[in-house]
Amino acid sequence: MDEDAVRLISLTLAWMLSSSNRYLRDRVTKACANLLAGRELAAAEIVRRFAQVDDLYIKERVLAVAYGVAMRSRDAGQVKELADAVIGAVFDEVPATPHLLLRDYARGVVERAHILNPLPFEIMQRVRPPYGAKWPRIPAEKSIKKLLESLDADRENAHGARRISFSVLHDDFGRYVIGTNSWSTDWLSLRLDQPAWRPYRALLKDFEDDLDAALRPLWNAHSDAESVLERVTAFRSFAALRLSFTGDDEVGAEDTDLDLGISVAKKAVATARGALLHNLRPEQSERLQDLWRLGRAAGDRPPKFDLRLMQRYILKRVFSLGWSSSRFEYFDTHVIQYTGREAAKAERVGKKYQWIAYHEICALVADNFQFRGERRISDYEVSYDGPWQDFFRDIDPSHAISRTGVKSEGAATWWAPSFEVDWGDEVNGKTWAEGTSDFPSPPELLEIKDNEGQFWIVADLSFDRTRPVPDGMERDELESRRMWCQLTGILVRSDDVGAFMHWAEGVDFWGQWMPRPPSSHGMFLGEYVWSPAWKHFNHEYYGHEGWIRPDKGCPVNIRPAAFEYQQGSQGFDCSVESGFTLHLPDQELVSALSISWSGQGADFRDANGVLATTDPSAHADGPACLLLRRDILDRMIAERGLTICWMLLGEKLAYMPGPMHREGAMHVSGACAFREGRIQGFMHFIRDGKEDFAQSIIATKRF
Repeated sequence: MDEDAVRLISLTLAWMLSSSNRYLRDRVTKACANLLAGRELAAAEIVRRFAQVDDLYIKERVLAVAYGVAMRSRDAGQVKELADAVIGAVFDEVPATPHLLLRDYARGVVERAHILNPLPFEIMQRVRPPYGAKWPRIPAEKSIKKLLESLDADRENAHGARRISFSVLHDDFGRYVIGTNSWSTDWLSLRLDQPAWRPYRALLKDFEDDLDAALRPLWNAHSDAESVLERVTAFRSFAALRLSFTGDDEVGAEDTDLDLGISVAKKAVATARGALLHNLRPEQSERLQDLWRLGRAAGDRPPKFDLRLMQRYILKRVFSLGWSSSRFEYFDTHVIQYTGREAAKAERVGKKYQWIAYHEICALVADNFQFRGERRISDYEVSYDGPWQDFFRDIDPSHAISRTGVKSEGAATWWAPSFEVDWGDEVNGKTWAEGTSDFPSPPELLEIKDNEGQFWIVADLSFDRTRPVPDGMERDELESRRMWCQLTGILVRSDDVGAFMHWAEGVDFWGQWMPRPPSSHGMFLGEYVWSPAWKHFNHEYYGHEGWIRPDKGCPVNIRPAAFEYQQGSQGFDCSVESGFTLHLPDQELVSALSISWSGQGADFRDANGVLATTDPSAHADGPACLLLRRDILDRMIAERGLTICWMLLGEKLAYMPGPMHREGAMHVSGACAFREGRIQGFMHFIRDGKEDFAQSIIATKRF
C-alpha cells in the first residue's frame, strides 16, 4: 500500500478507538495492528501523534496497536525506534500515566525491543513497576452519599447517572469486575514502604528460630499446651453441634466434661505462657506479645485491600472525566439499551468512563500497595509484576484470528485423518466394538504430505467419528457406534527412545496420568517463550513441568511436544467470534529447531524464513494440530539428539438405542516413535472391565 494511505487510514482508525462500542473498538485495534505490521516507523508516528490526546480509551489502544506491531517483528532496529516513541509518550513523564492496561502495552513494546537488542538498565528499570504514582484522595462515604441523594432528587434527568452508580456500587461491574461479591483481591492494605506481610505462623517460626537453646523447652511446653486447648475446643464445638441435632442427654453430659477440659487446658496455657514470658528478655517478651495479639486479630489471613475505596474513586471519577446528563443521557438511556449481562456487547459511554477509572485506580493501587497472589505456591507470586497475574488483561493485539474452523465430522483436509470407518452394519455392537482390523494405523496418520509435496510429521492429533444417523431417524432410535483416538506428541532424547518404548509396552496409558501439553490464556500469542508474562506462566503451578519422569516406573525423562495457546470466547474481546486453541511447538522444540514465531497464525520459521512448524487451523478450516516439517525434524534428531514419540489412546464404543447402555467397548493404548527415518510402534487393544492389564489385551498390532 501507499505509505501516505497507510498513515491516513491509521489516523482515522485510531480516532475510532474512542468508541464505547466494543465490537468497533476491538476490531479497529486489530485492524490497525494488521495494517501497521512490518511498518514499525509508521506505528511510531501514530504513537507520537496521539501522545497528548487526553482520551485514555484512545491512548491505551494506540499503545496496544504498537505492542501488536512489536510482537510480530524481529527487526531489532525498527522495534527500537518504536520503543523510543513509546518511552517518550509514556515513560518520560514521571510517574507514567496511571492506567493498568496502557502501562502494560507500553512496557511490552520496550520489553520486546530489549529482547531483540538489550537496552540500558536505567530504561528497563523505568518501564517496570512500580511507577511511583501518588495515592489519590479517595472520596469519603459522606461525599458519595450526597452524590447519590442528588441523583435520586433529579428523577427526570439523571437516569443515566443512576445507572452508573448502580453499576459501580451494586451491579455486575461492582460485584465481578471490582470484585466485591467475594471480596477477592490479591492486593493488601499494607503500603509498599511497610514491612512485607507474612503469615502469623511464619512470624512465630521466626521468633522460635531466634530463641536460645535453653528456652526451647519452655517454648515447646507452651506450644503443646496451646495444641491441647485447640483440640479440646474443637471437640466442644462438635459436641455442641451434635446436641443441637439430637438433644441426646449423653451428649449433654459430654459437654460438661469438655467444659471442664477446656478450663484445665486454659490454665495450662496460662501457666506455660507465664513461664515463657518470665524467662524472656523484655524486648523479646514485648515482641512475642505483639505477635500473639496479631494472631488473635488476623491469624494467617492477609489484610485485604478495601475494595469500597475503589468503588468510591470510580464513581466520582466517572463524572470528573466528563460524563454528564447533558452530553450522554439520551445515548446511554435510549440508544444503548440493556441487553443482558454478557461481556461482549456495545456499551454505554458511562461504562467507558467506568473502565477508564477502574484501570486508573488499579494502577494507583499497584504503585502504592503490596501484592500477594492467592494462586501462589510458597513464595511464588508475592510481588506485583504485571496485570497477567490477576488476569486483568483485555485484548490480545498480536493476532487478528476471530475463529478457527472445524469442518464437519470426518471431512477431509490435507492434514487431518481422512478415512472411511467400517461401522460393521452386518454384525452386532459388541462384535464391532471388539474388532481390531478397522482401527487406523498411526504411521498413515502421523506422516503426511501437503499440497506442494512437502512432508510433515503430525506432533499431536485427534479424531472422533460417530456412526451417521440415517435420514428420517433420530439418534436414540438406533444403536450408536463411536471410534476416537488421541496421539499426543512427546519429546524424548534419542538415546532414551528404546527404554521408553520398552517401558510403554507394559503400561496402560488410560486415565490421563501422563504429562499433557501445558496451556495458558493469560498471555498473548506473540509473547510466547520470551515475555515477562510467559516467564510468569512458565511454572509448574500452571502445568509447565518441563522434563519430567512419569509415574509407573518410567525409566526416562520426557516432556510434551506442544504448547496450547487458548483464546476464550466469553471475555470482553468482541473481535473474537468463538474461542479456539492453537498448538505451538514446546519451548524445547523452539530452542532445538532454532525457530521463532513469524507473526502469522501459529507459524514458526527458522533463521532462513523456512516454515518449520505450524497449526494449519489458524489459516483454514479443520482440526487444530501441530505439524513439524519432516526435513527440519530430521536435522534436529541428527544435530541435537532429540526426537518425538507419541502416546496413543483410543476407544471403540457401541450403545443400545434409548438410554445410553453400553453394548460393547474396547479401548486402545499404545506408543510409537520417530526413529531410523520412520514411525515405529505398537497398539494394544484392551477389553474393558478387566483389572489385570496383561490378561485384558485382546490383540497387539505392531508397525
